Amino acid sequence: MKTNGRLMVFEGSDGAGKSTQIKLLAQKLAAEGRKVVLLREPGGTEPGEEMRHILKHGNYNLSPRAELLLMNASRAQLVDAVILPALARGEDVLLDRFFYSTIAYQGYGRNLPLPTVRSVINAAVGELQPDHVFLLRIPLEVCLERRGGRQGELPNMGKDRFEKEDVEFFTRVEQGYAQIAAADPQHVHVIDATRGPQEVFDEVCKHLLIESIEVEKASSRGQRLRLVTVLSSHMGQRTMRSRLLKEPLPLGMFTQASAPQPVLGALKKVDADSVDV
Repeated sequence: MKTNGRLMVFEGSDGAGKSTQIKLLAQKLAAEGRKVVLLREPGGTEPGEEMRHILKHGNYNLSPRAELLLMNASRAQLVDAVILPALARGEDVLLDRFFYSTIAYQGYGRNLPLPTVRSVINAAVGELQPDHVFLLRIPLEVCLERRGGRQGELPNMGKDRFEKEDVEFFTRVEQGYAQIAAADPQHVHVIDATRGPQEVFDEVCKHLLIESIEVEKASSRGQRLRLVTVLSSHMGQRTMRSRLLKEPLPLGMFTQASAPQPVLGALKKVDADSVDV
């Protein structure tokens, strides 16, 4: 799905520092002139927040399957009403949890069949995929320690339904995250979150810098392909495509006498440095 904005997701167990990193990245992007939308799951919309309350603080004995469906009902509303419109406007969306949490918590933690979990997720998100997923990892014992030492989302209500789960549940969740990272290392950036917030954020920025470099290279390669098409059509040399894709293209290799005007026009639009990717 092509959009002008970017969807960046922060994942990991509670206590990994997702909220801190989202705030730091939001400040950086805003300073660069980007419009930023901060969201969380479940929630982010009026009905979604009501579902969040049921899921985390409701006094209900929800079955794992009901939990899965309710989580994704909130997600579908968030995607349709907020995320997709924001991306279409060219805004960057920073999301605290997305469907990876569902795979880890409901799939692995609740032991629901993974094909069922993925099917429900697909119905909720359609073709939407994040541009980046930052998976903040901390050892389970650190996670439990941090979670135990902080105030809950609703202090007067004590621990939520998930925080009340036992160590075995969270062990399965961590195993789920490990499987997610191993299955998609290109898009899921695993970050050691035992370090200080600034060190963690530096690594987040490093991944974003790598992305910008790769996009620039892809753009340059596209310029080269368009230029080669012009060259091939006017010079009748089909072998030039493969050669030019591997070698720099010096502007001086053509002169007014040797190259047709369309070729010279194309060359003037392409910087020699950008062609050499």
